[in-house]
Formats: sequence, C-alpha cells, structure tokens
Amino acid sequence: MPEFENILPRVAERAAPALIDTQRPVAFSEFGFRTTEVYDRYARIDARFRLPDDYVVLTNAKAEIALDYIYVDGLPEGAALLVNVNGTNIRLLPLRGEGGQLIEQFPLRFEARYLRSGINTVSFEAMIPGSPPDMPCPFTETPFLAIGQSSTLTMPYSPSMYLPDMQIGFAGLTPASVHVNEMSSRSFDANDVVTLRAALSGGERSDAAALNTRLTLLSLDDLGSVPMGGYQLSRRSLEAAMTDYPSTLTGAPAEQPAHALLRVQDRSDSTAALARGWDWIQNGFSTALQWLQPRSGMLLEQWLEQQHAQAVLIQLDATHPNNLWMVRAPDSDISAIASAIVAARTNAEGPRGQVSVLDQDGHWQSWVAPDRQPVLLEAVTLGNVRHVVGNFVSAMPIRYVAGLFFLALISALFALRLVIATREHEK
Repeated sequence: MPEFENILPRVAERAAPALIDTQRPVAFSEFGFRTTEVYDRYARIDARFRLPDDYVVLTNAKAEIALDYIYVDGLPEGAALLVNVNGTNIRLLPLRGEGGQLIEQFPLRFEARYLRSGINTVSFEAMIPGSPPDMPCPFTETPFLAIGQSSTLTMPYSPSMYLPDMQIGFAGLTPASVHVNEMSSRSFDANDVVTLRAALSGGERSDAAALNTRLTLLSLDDLGSVPMGGYQLSRRSLEAAMTDYPSTLTGAPAEQPAHALLRVQDRSDSTAALARGWDWIQNGFSTALQWLQPRSGMLLEQWLEQQHAQAVLIQLDATHPNNLWMVRAPDSDISAIASAIVAARTNAEGPRGQVSVLDQDGHWQSWVAPDRQPVLLEAVTLGNVRHVVGNFVSAMPIRYVAGLFFLALISALFALRLVIATREHEK
C-alpha cells in the first residue's frame, strides 16, 4: 500500500481545529486564520474551528461575524464575495462602491443553528468576472481582495446539551478502539484490521478518547447484533447502498392472514382481545406521532437507496454514543476507506448523525434522524430555563404545538361544561 503509506502521515500530522469560546468576540487569528489575499478570479478560503461537544442551539438565536476586508477599486460588475457557514450561504457581498477602502467589523448576522458542536467551517468565495467576460483574463500582480485575521466571530449562549451524533465518538477513535468478532472475518481480513488501526494512530482528541469509543467491524451476516435504537435498518437496504443494483425496497412484507380456526379462538379469548386492543391503541398513537413528526419509518432505508457506498458507519442507539459499527462493500478498497477516515478527523465533512456513508468519490454523506432529541447535561436554573425550553421545543415543534392544542381543547371543554352547569343551576 505505498500510496496509503505516503498519505497517512501527512494527513495525520494536520492539527485539529482550535476550540473557541462562546459569548465573546473571537478573532479569526485565534483559530489559525491569517490575513489572506486573493489574486485569482475565483477563490475559496476556508476557516475551520471547533465548538464544544455540549454546544446546542436550535432556536433562532443569532451569531455574528464582524468582517474586516478590502478590495481594489474598479472591479467588473458582478464581482462578489459569498460567505458560507457549513455550506449554507449567509450573505452575498457585492464588491463595488467602496473599492480601496478598508471595511472594518462589517456585521454579518446569521442563525446560530447553522453551526454545530464539533468542527465547523466558515468559507469565503470570491467571484470576479473578466472584463469583458468573454475574453481571457490578464495576469495581475495586485490582489483583488484581502480578508483580515482581525475579523471576529461571536457565538450566543448555549446550555450544556447534547444531540445524538456519531461525530463525538468518531473524534475519539484510537487503534485500540477497533474490535472484531467471530464474524468480522467475512468482510475484514487481518490486513484490513491493521490498516484501519494505522489510520487511527493519530489525530484523535484526548477528551473524546476518554469516552473509550468502540468501533466494531461488522459483517452483514451479523447486522442483528447492532442496537437499532428504535430505527429501521435492514440488510437489504445496506446491500442496496453497497451495490450498483437497483433497490426493490417497497416496504414491509404484508402480514399473512391467520387461519380461520385461529380467528375463532382469538374471538373467544378475552385476554388476547384486550392485548390486541392495547396494541391497536399503541399503533394508532405511534402512527399519529409519525404523522406529526416523521421518526424513522422508511426514511433511513429510502435514503440508503440513493447512496453508492464504499463503507457505512452506524450509530443508531443514543444510549450508547461511544459504540460505532462499520460495514464495507464487498469490492471496496480498504486503503481508500482508511484515508477517508484520516482526512475526516480534521475537517467538518466527516461522519455525522446516525448513519454515515463513504461514497465512491471519497466523501462522507450523513443521515441525521429527524426526531433526535437534545439531552440536557446540566441542572435547570432560572438563568438557562428559557434556552433549555427553546431547544427542546425547536427540536420537535409540531409535537409541542399539538400538545398545546389538546390542552387548549380540554380547557375549552371544561369551560363549556362549567357554563352549562352554571346555567342549569340558575334555572
């Protein structure tokens, strides 16, 4: 594996992004960004930093970038600077009207929910068309644009909370984290295990490593040993993601009708009838919750149908965030998988959510459960109660709205009953 051996040390030596403070302006220079000049007609500049693992903001609270930048006068019409946060555009700044002037602490406010615990990326994309646009652009020794390291980022307050996400466990993986069982050899041989342990021999975070994360190398035949945490993940969906054959997922197989004699026996058994009634109520309640806020259902399997995976990381059980499982495609290259794992340790595009797929292009595509709930890690106080309630409500708004509606309905029924009783008494 000469290519892997060459790339692994170089990537592993990259420093992890710096952990920044919240509730105060943090200069870009504090997380390693240096004043950058742009000489090309198109350029992308990335600044990476890390937020605490217990940082969760799901409300409309605002974060702010105070940007220092300057651009030359006389740029062609259409020249612009795009500012993105984790791939989401938050502002387009036209580069006209103030050329040659230093613009200091220009405020760019955006919703803090675009940021997340762990590694984040703020990107600047400079786009400067030619003049005229259909002619070759002449070479220039003068920069078109510069972004200053004195720019700042201010994050709002967050109570200590946790959203179920594999990124914390992934950040703490070490060579000792890799485990195999008696069925792992069906998909991973001894050399594969050594390669993966070598890939995890650097770049882990010491605080996350204290979780003692366990990465189990899994064979599809052993999928039943993975705790599903209430979600639905079948072998057929994984096989569909790791092969080029079209999926035939159409839902669960229809239940076979019971024999007539069994139906007669069921009707005469009052205990069984009571159990069936209770099951019917539970199924109806679950269906209503699914309608109000989609849980797992077929969502995960439908998403997997669209993937073309080399490997899949699984972490569906929120009660055991330090347990991860990996399956690989039959013809996948273990060196490519190991290299992608190493690279993901220092950028914001690594595995996240509950299931993450390494696609054929070497990028991680992650599925985040729509119903994951934040977990409070500190006591509720007068100082944090508004933020705590806001995060819980924002995580599942439709259910809280439905709950308030039913409370209002019950209150209205009691009020109506009181009015009727009062009138009957008067008569």
